[in-house]
Amino acid sequence: MWKSIEYTLYFLTVQVVAGFVVGHFLSDNTTLVMLTADALTLILFIVIKACPLKSEYDLPWRDLGLFCLLACTTIIPSIWMEEFGPQVSKQLIKAMEQVLSSPVGFIVVILLGPLAEEIVFRGSIERVLLKKIKPWYAICISAFLFGLVHFELVQGFHAFLMGLLLGWLYYKTNSIIPGVIVHVANNAVACVLMGFFPNEDTKLIDIMGSDFVVYATLISSLILLYVVIILLRKTLTSKNLH
Repeated sequence: MWKSIEYTLYFLTVQVVAGFVVGHFLSDNTTLVMLTADALTLILFIVIKACPLKSEYDLPWRDLGLFCLLACTTIIPSIWMEEFGPQVSKQLIKAMEQVLSSPVGFIVVILLGPLAEEIVFRGSIERVLLKKIKPWYAICISAFLFGLVHFELVQGFHAFLMGLLLGWLYYKTNSIIPGVIVHVANNAVACVLMGFFPNEDTKLIDIMGSDFVVYATLISSLILLYVVIILLRKTLTSKNLH
């Protein structure tokens, strides 16, 4: 348990140090801060060997497709839930707009960030928790810590729910590969949607035209999410959750 807290503190320390050094001494550039923080996180956790880099999970094409489909099914429910919660701060929205205004920013958000976070929260934190406590407790704790480090309430709640899903995938495969795929696909779809609908006040009803279409799409997404999870339970190789 203490090891998981230690890894979380390592992650937060790197984020804070990168933000301070880059932001105050080199450039007030959010993209550069995120790039530096994620790169240093990867280097640190590889150096201390917190997450095994070799995976015993052999990724079939069928699973790859299911992982990508799984990520897509979470987008509409996530947006719908965010519409009923507190608004994301203007500062965060402005920062994300700055990051996504450059190709490097897209690489950081879509690839580098998910890779660093999966190494930390699933490959390191959840891995050590699974050795000490019951699987669902380990998954919930790692998901809670994942949500906590996002600071914003809306982002944190969404990260917690995604953390449960990503944690379950890690437990079923003993590999960060599925989580990285889902995380990357989820961030990629979110970035594409932000590109098409940059106005933060845009609602699902504005995009889809009517409440009926919104709820029909939402229900379809949840049904598809359930079906994909059932299929993955049958295909993934690790023991079942209890």
